[in-house]
Amino acid sequence: MSQGYIATIGFFDGVHIGHRHLLTQLQTAAFARHLIPMVVTFAVHPATVVGRRVPRLLTSAEEKARLLREAGIAHVEILDFTPEIAALSAADFMAQYLRDRLGVRCLLVGYDHHFGRPALGEDFAAYRRYGEALGIEVIAARQYDGGIKVSSTAVRRALGDGDVTLASGLLGRDYTLSGTVVDGQHIGRKMGYPTANLRLADAQRQVPAVGVYLTRAIFPDGTAHFALTNIGHRPTLGEANPLSIESHLLDYTGDLYGTELTLQFLRRVRREVQFANLDTLQLQIGSDVACARRLIADLTSSH
Repeated sequence: MSQGYIATIGFFDGVHIGHRHLLTQLQTAAFARHLIPMVVTFAVHPATVVGRRVPRLLTSAEEKARLLREAGIAHVEILDFTPEIAALSAADFMAQYLRDRLGVRCLLVGYDHHFGRPALGEDFAAYRRYGEALGIEVIAARQYDGGIKVSSTAVRRALGDGDVTLASGLLGRDYTLSGTVVDGQHIGRKMGYPTANLRLADAQRQVPAVGVYLTRAIFPDGTAHFALTNIGHRPTLGEANPLSIESHLLDYTGDLYGTELTLQFLRRVRREVQFANLDTLQLQIGSDVACARRLIADLTSSH
């Protein structure tokens, strides 16, 4: 019979392989102590409240909760990170939220992780002392040791460099963007390559670097088509164009306007280039499609 919860705290943006390493330790410790594993996280990035630069996000709160549950954590507590929470000391947060509100009996502290209002000299030993006074066992997590530094920042950096292959390795899955297909300028259709223009569901989302990518476009019903996706400012069409995300779905015909799509980023095809005219761009798109089909053949033969 369970006697309460064992929790770990963090923002868990992306739920990458380092996070999953921590979650495995949480589940192991929970089994040993007959406790229920719980993740305590936040709906908005703490930097939003404390006045620091807010990073682009890898996951929405809903995606993050789903990924945590898929990793085996049934109890995900999403708190609103308010100025009142930001003002709490670590000891007060442990008392008011972990012990009194959530029934936490054990706290797994992630490697090099800090919570609560910063205090001079506060470290894991301090958390353990607070726990002893509150009746909460505090244990330390082991750092992920996979030969590469894994962090949400590292994933953002990889995406910012256009290296979606590295980002996928750090995440343990392909990076995704979701949004709604909206009307565009129909330039691609006139060239024989109609595109779905994606308006992102979250304007704060991290977008891969400008360039052309092989993606998989997933419909709400789960069906999917490989696609060639261009992220960029369409310099061939003129200057000062806003950033657009346009996908040409391979072997698909149909009206996509208003459709909710999720793009999985599989490989980068090339960087963004300004062409002399639309005829040259049309020829390049044909080459890009041929390259995408070769990449698809490689991907499908390796599985």
